[in-house]
Amino acid sequence: MVHVICDKCGKDCGRIAHFITVKVISNYASYNTDTGNKIMGIEDGEMIMSYCQDCYADLGFPNIYDVMMRKTK
Repeated sequence: MVHVICDKCGKDCGRIAHFITVKVISNYASYNTDTGNKIMGIEDGEMIMSYCQDCYADLGFPNIYDVMMRKTK
């Protein structure tokens, strides 16, 4: 059995885990005005966060199952 640990509270999610992909789509960068070279910044990327049912509910996102059931009716 695979154990998935919640990134927020640290408990084992069991068989019910929610995964959220966080993408950086806009980045901040400082540029040297003389040369135009990038000095520092955040690179575009993504990370995957795992949440147990309780912590996922605390985020306030809609329940995916309920949304899909409403669309099929």
